[in-house]
Amino acid sequence: MREFLKGEDITVLKNGNILGGIISVETQKNSTVYGVKQYLSDEVCCSHTKDGYTVTIEMNVPSRDGFLKESRMNSIEVRSEAGSEIYKNCTVKSAWSRHSAGDFSILKMVLSCEKREVT
Repeated sequence: MREFLKGEDITVLKNGNILGGIISVETQKNSTVYGVKQYLSDEVCCSHTKDGYTVTIEMNVPSRDGFLKESRMNSIEVRSEAGSEIYKNCTVKSAWSRHSAGDFSILKMVLSCEKREVT
């Protein structure tokens, strides 16, 4: 798992547009192994691995409705001094909000992404 915290020089883009109010971003790789079974048998003849990625974003928002109108995103890009990570075909798995007394709430969402590119 890789974590970026507020105070570090990071920029997060959603579908090419910069997101403000970022508190933290966590990224994680998840691998699933599927066994391909032989026809009319329970014997596994070969294995197939599928990688997936989880991106957790915590941010300050005036209202959680604006960001969560979309349940899918084409891309989430995390830029830092070390380079850039682009996650594609992202779906919102879960989202929750911590309401505060001020004008802003803290929104935390977990995205499931199919592909990762590092530049």
